[in-house]
Amino acid sequence: MTAVAAGDFEICPDPAIPEHLWQSLLDGGECAAIALALERGAMVLVDDLMARRVARRLGLRVTGTCGMLVVGKKHGLVSRVGPLLEQLILRGYFISDSLRKHTLHLAGEA
Repeated sequence: MTAVAAGDFEICPDPAIPEHLWQSLLDGGECAAIALALERGAMVLVDDLMARRVARRLGLRVTGTCGMLVVGKKHGLVSRVGPLLEQLILRGYFISDSLRKHTLHLAGEA
């Protein structure tokens, strides 16, 4: 069963992106994620530092990939966060040492 079929994810039409988001120098995907979160009053999942700052300035709650891994573990969807972080790093995803340590601490693996 896919995550969409299970109701865990929803495929949404492209949101209307306000002009001020396009002027923020974010890429289209980040603009769309922030615009959709604004429309729905939802948390936004973005990792890019500038996108996180823009989202917070607009009053949105923000999380990133590491935060979602911790949530996944707390809900029993992920058994261990550490190996997943290592896989991300090996695939070229930048995770600072301090963020890695903080994430492991939150996941109870430090």
